[in-house]
Parts: sequence; C-alpha cells; structure tokens
Amino acid sequence: MTGLTVRRALGLRADPGGRPDTAGALVLYQAEGCPHCAAVRRFCTRHGISLTLHNPRTAGTPFTDGTVTDRDRHAELEAYGQDQIPLLVDRDRGESTYESTDIRAYLERHYA
Repeated sequence: MTGLTVRRALGLRADPGGRPDTAGALVLYQAEGCPHCAAVRRFCTRHGISLTLHNPRTAGTPFTDGTVTDRDRHAELEAYGQDQIPLLVDRDRGESTYESTDIRAYLERHYA
C-alpha cells in the first residue's frame, strides 16, 4: 500500500508534510500541448498537489476552439459555463476557477 492509500484508509486528510490530501478532490480540465495547462501541472508537481486530469478536447487557438476528443468530458466542461481550458474544479470546496494564473493563486491559497 502506498502512503496515500494508507492515509486515505485511515481517514487522514493530510500528508506527513501537513498538506491536505487532494486525491480525487481537484479536477483539471486541460489539453496536452496547452502552455497554460502545462503551467498549472508544473505548479502542482512542485507543490505535491494531486490532480485528476481530463482532456475533453485538443488545444486550439486561443485555446477555446480545439477538436472535441471526449464528448462526455466536454459536456462537463461546458456545464461550468465556458468551453475554456484550463479549468480547475475543487469538489471539496464546490468551487471552479479558470485562467492559469488564477488557478495557481487558488491552489497556493488553499493547498500549497
């Protein structure tokens, strides 16, 4: 069993470093090849923040007109109000945030 699995089995919400366990709580709607999405992923990697990644469409220009690759995930993305990536959904807090700089600020404030 991994440390994360053990913590989850015990009902613990923080890792040994004191960060909240975000596994399953944070969802990033993104596209490979999108530099703004990559910036969010790098931030999360540096801060040990776990994300569930969904790739509803390819990156387009200006990152709002890519080709839909997963209709169900794309419908979820649009249900939040815009066909725009990156989109962070925080299921624990019931919040969603667009724009990579706003997403990183949100993650810094609540999870880093």
